[in-house]
Amino acid sequence: MIAGVDLAGWRELAATVRRASWEAQATISVSADGPQITVRPMLLGPSRVARPFTVAGDPVALLLSALAADTAATVAISLTRQGALPTKINIRGYAGPAPKMGVHLDVAGLVTPARLAAAADHVRRYSVILRTLAESSPVRLLLVTPDGSQPVHLAEPPPASLSSGSPSPGSSSVRFAGSSSVDAGGEVHAVWRQGARSTVTAADRSIVIDRPKQLFGTDRGPSPEECLLAALAAEIRIHTGGEVHVSARQDLRGGLGFDGAPVGLRDILVQCLDPQAAIPAPGPVLELLRQPTDVSIEIENRRTPDAP
Repeated sequence: MIAGVDLAGWRELAATVRRASWEAQATISVSADGPQITVRPMLLGPSRVARPFTVAGDPVALLLSALAADTAATVAISLTRQGALPTKINIRGYAGPAPKMGVHLDVAGLVTPARLAAAADHVRRYSVILRTLAESSPVRLLLVTPDGSQPVHLAEPPPASLSSGSPSPGSSSVRFAGSSSVDAGGEVHAVWRQGARSTVTAADRSIVIDRPKQLFGTDRGPSPEECLLAALAAEIRIHTGGEVHVSARQDLRGGLGFDGAPVGLRDILVQCLDPQAAIPAPGPVLELLRQPTDVSIEIENRRTPDAP
């Protein structure tokens, strides 16, 4: 194990899912009925993995936290596979005028420019959060009301001419109360020291982002994918009230480099139970997911063993 990255474990997982692809299928989910978003148990192949975590915060900050932590962990995997020894990574995740986001990583340790360039390419290809944002991700939105009306669906960005108002039972799209909003400005700072774990700070909040032990983390906090879903749940619930559930599927083979396997999250589903208000204009998190988002990656190296 190098820098907390279990390369042997990842190789063993790749061999396992090559033999049985169903072992690579994961379902992740979160729920919110208040300011705190609860991470639900993860389904990983045939196993149910406990995830005893809650998340809170600004939706865009949560999305940036997911991007920063996932980018750092992916860089660490790439560098250790190349035989480098990163000792610390300082990360700044930022969002400007949508659809544009970026991550700047400052790697401490003796790492050559060629290895940094290879790590940047690896991130662009295999970071789950980056690929979810870079490829437009259809989001299905179900409004479940107590009067028994049929759920309504939102699979594509609504046309500009979509009028406001409440959806009718059985309608094929959500009618938003206002126009689209993609003002996604924000910034987070994070520190990676080993494995899949980063500590991310946004404003006055800090969160540890990690992966379950089954995916070679240390189980100290929610995963980047769970934080992304929490960002979407928080954004939707701010406006609708009620109870919000968000789930998605992930094919682990994508991040392992299997040809033809998707890297990003798919089948993103939002369920609003007994919404208390009309569906608002799409917020920045929803819009960044539903349209291709330009994510820039910059990696530098201070060439010091462990600078503060």
